[in-house]
Amino acid sequence: PETGKIDYDIIMTGQTHTQVTNMRKILSIVKEKANEQEMVPLQDVLNEAEAEGINKDRARDLIAKLEKNGDLYAPRHNFLKPTQRE
Repeated sequence: PETGKIDYDIIMTGQTHTQVTNMRKILSIVKEKANEQEMVPLQDVLNEAEAEGINKDRARDLIAKLEKNGDLYAPRHNFLKPTQRE
């Protein structure tokens, strides 16, 4: 629906290509910031995501999916950490 074209990713993974790409961007943001600090403030991730063209509400939804998938977790309220470091 976002592009008006057939999205084969949604058939294969249940998620649109745009959604998968944005989730990767957010995960990358968290991992990059986790190299600099122990826990990454949620607001920093939302601001960085917005700079990447992902609005804050969409970013919150994607973060929730990444948490559900086990790629991110919240050690404290409003802080994030990746489950694996690179």
